[in-house]
Amino acid sequence: MPPALNRSSSAAAAAAPANAKMYSAQGPHVVGLEEIEALKASANNLFVEGKFGQAIIGYSYAIKQMAGLIVPSARRASTNLDSPSAVASAVRDAKPDPRTAQLAAILYSNRAAAYLKLEKYDKAALDAGAASVIDGSNFKAWLRKAMAHKEVGQWYECHMACKAATRLEPGNEDARSLFEESQYKMGSVPHAPAPQPQPVLESQPSKKKFGLFGRR
Repeated sequence: MPPALNRSSSAAAAAAPANAKMYSAQGPHVVGLEEIEALKASANNLFVEGKFGQAIIGYSYAIKQMAGLIVPSARRASTNLDSPSAVASAVRDAKPDPRTAQLAAILYSNRAAAYLKLEKYDKAALDAGAASVIDGSNFKAWLRKAMAHKEVGQWYECHMACKAATRLEPGNEDARSLFEESQYKMGSVPHAPAPQPQPVLESQPSKKKFGLFGRR
């Protein structure tokens, strides 16, 4: 089960639009953090109601508004707002204040939770990864990233995300359990690319057939 959503205040929830479809096609424009908090609250409510597709639309719209608020206009034109990694890089480079960065990360992390519910694991991994780039202290982002990689059998990536999660919350049972599972799986499943071997220079040809690059 994905970890619980990051929730906002009830006042923000009351101010948010109730129907995510109404803003699905709109692009970014200048809004403030309070408006974005309200959009997040609306999407959170849709998630709780089990309307995961509509929640994704809501989070997506809020993310675009957040990008419009943070990313400088000169860079915004060249940034693909539909690419989590591109937006995360632009947001990180803009060096927003901690509150703004945390909100941006929460939006991506919560959308990742919705993608997990719909079993769209590749998209969940991208969103959770973006959240962890923007705010490396977001525990839920790392855990959701680990969960997404687990579901597609990417155990090395799962393990590394779990390692980050357990550093943030060593006592969390979900993170610890998944960390141990990934360790076990990596014993039999190919994971990290092997490092490139260094050439072995020999003064005389070797009689043993270790190949040109020695033993791995």
